[in-house]
Amino acid sequence: MSRTLVAAVIGAALTAVAVGGIAWGTTASSSTVINACYQKNNGQLRIVDSAAACSTSELPIQWNQSGVQGATGARGATGARGPTGARGPSGPQGIQGIRGPTGVAGQNGAKGDRGATGAAGATGGDGPMGPPGPTGASGAEPATPPPPWQYRDPNTNQVSGIFSLEVPSEGQTLRVNSFGGCTKPAFGAKPAGCYFTIRGLTETLENWLNDTLAGHPNAVQDLIVRAPLSLNGSGTPAFQFKLDDAFITSARLDVDAEINGFGTVDLVVATNDFVTQTPTSAPSCDCSNTDSFAANEFSFRVEGQTRIVSAVSGLGFTVPRLGTTTYTPGTPQLTSMRVAVGSAGAQSAATRAYFQSWSDNVANGNVDRRDGRLSLFTSALSLTDEIELLDLEPVMPFDPLLIDGRQTFTLRPEAIDYH
Repeated sequence: MSRTLVAAVIGAALTAVAVGGIAWGTTASSSTVINACYQKNNGQLRIVDSAAACSTSELPIQWNQSGVQGATGARGATGARGPTGARGPSGPQGIQGIRGPTGVAGQNGAKGDRGATGAAGATGGDGPMGPPGPTGASGAEPATPPPPWQYRDPNTNQVSGIFSLEVPSEGQTLRVNSFGGCTKPAFGAKPAGCYFTIRGLTETLENWLNDTLAGHPNAVQDLIVRAPLSLNGSGTPAFQFKLDDAFITSARLDVDAEINGFGTVDLVVATNDFVTQTPTSAPSCDCSNTDSFAANEFSFRVEGQTRIVSAVSGLGFTVPRLGTTTYTPGTPQLTSMRVAVGSAGAQSAATRAYFQSWSDNVANGNVDRRDGRLSLFTSALSLTDEIELLDLEPVMPFDPLLIDGRQTFTLRPEAIDYH
């Protein structure tokens, strides 16, 4: 058969396949080559297993099941993007799985043994002393007291200003020569400071002062003010007031050779409330006349030696009043004290020279602290009280000239002990 005829036959066969004109005589084999018989008379094509199945009127032909892959055609232009389809409905939510059982907590491990304490390191040597700081300002003096309260004593029908002050921690009453303040400036406000002038430096007052300096709980107490003064718990006062949670905010003691009379201690007291009470009898009074010191009978010693001075003023301390809704005491601060030396006599001249030398040494940048003591005596010259002044140091230059015949030296102690 010529190549032209075969090509025509194959083309006819393919056309027949496309239009369904192929006669299927038997099942095609699984070979990759397709066998067929082409009827020469009518061009009918039938698939056979082998060429041997063709009759004499048929032309046997064959072709591969897969033809040779043609060349890749050119890529067509990208078509326009179609419209976005409608969003499908949300699927049903899955059922939440069952929570598994909580695992058993593990046991705490055993506590390890404490390691041995390391050996203490050697103490380092003292560093060099730094230069002294500038001299601080003198401590603030108490505010000027308000006019003292008075009342008419029902026993004498006379106006009096003598009161008593009960200190519950001591179970004693103090004689008060003057009492003022304590009133509230407005409804609902806290009381103003209470001002007391206490006669003498009794053991009851000494304990309260020392408790205040030490921050002891007895520094804050409910105090009772009574009028008139009740000695040894006898008699009922005409008036009585309670000071709730009261504490000292300022204490000051002055002595002067030119003052005639009993010595006193000035106190300013803060209180959280000032309440009028029904009068009750007072406990015994720690205010014996024989124990009260005389304001002009005292001695002042520094380094164990008596220094002839004419006055000591401002000896004491202040305590900040903290809080607004409730008052509480802050840290006590010792105030500066003024020591006056007279101009007459060899002993006064020696004291002035001693203080001048001390002041000059500190002015040259040296730390120079010395212990002192103020001793108080009765008018009969019996020792009644002593105030230890530890680590005294000059805080201001020695006054260069005299005022009222005296030259003044300013000192501040590091600690005070009343006894």
